Amino acid sequence: MKILHIGMDFNVEHMAAVCARLIDGKLYVFKEYHDFLDTPELINAIGFDFPDDKLICYPDASGVKRGSTDAGTSDIALLRKAGFSIRARSKNPFIKDRIASVNNAFNREKLFIDTERCPEITEALEQQIYTPNGQPDKKSGLDHITDAVGYLVYYLMPVRELKPQTRGVVH
Repeated sequence: MKILHIGMDFNVEHMAAVCARLIDGKLYVFKEYHDFLDTPELINAIGFDFPDDKLICYPDASGVKRGSTDAGTSDIALLRKAGFSIRARSKNPFIKDRIASVNNAFNREKLFIDTERCPEITEALEQQIYTPNGQPDKKSGLDHITDAVGYLVYYLMPVRELKPQTRGVVH
């Protein structure tokens, strides 16, 4: 059974996910999903495309608290119910830490994007602009897919060592 690593950003009508394989300590992103309506639609698409893989998801930590479809069921609960293993901390990392993790992984040749199969990620990484205070500009719409990449890379390849958590870790 192959392991599929999935970074996921929750947004109503703008769900985004990236799929990667971890091979010899290097992360190869080869599939993207963007602009899905909600979590169930994205779960179905990933399950259809990868029915025999072990699915490990590194989602937006806010998915514990709210749902993109049903206020009574969190997005992470929906993923668990569908058989995804969840790897998330109790809160999202700082945006600058996610960006630094992605840039560091590229610089160390630990992160690779299949640009032909992932045109949305490619465009977003090439064209993402930032506000004067250093935050990604949300008006462009390029931030959802880069957030998905960031959650995945930050968890697997953080720039600085993550402190162990005794509470709030979502597995």
